[in-house]
Amino acid sequence: MGLLVAEELSVGYGDEPVCAPVTVSVAPGEAVALVGPNGAGKSTVLQTMVGLLPPLAGTVRFTDGPVDERDAGFRRAVAGVLDDDAFFPSLTGAETCCSPPAPTGWSTPSTWSTPSWPPSG
Repeated sequence: MGLLVAEELSVGYGDEPVCAPVTVSVAPGEAVALVGPNGAGKSTVLQTMVGLLPPLAGTVRFTDGPVDERDAGFRRAVAGVLDDDAFFPSLTGAETCCSPPAPTGWSTPSTWSTPSWPPSG
């Protein structure tokens, strides 16, 4: 059984779907990547699954409850990397995933810890 489940999820803007309905189940510990050409609806599906957009049809559930991005428990449990404006072509994919964000109040990157890659063990 999945923690985050979409069933016959139709996504889009207004009344217009941007892709075919999606059914997916994400189990504990799984990561999901949605791959496809530009304009195929990938970001719209992910934004809907994390509660940023309402579905046109179908359901999205998290731990058998509705997805609500305003709920602190949901935000703690579900992470989505959906922004295009933090693109750093000089970093590898692993470096991008392991780079910490710059929290408010941290003035320089010298306070960041750099994880080792690949992880040992």
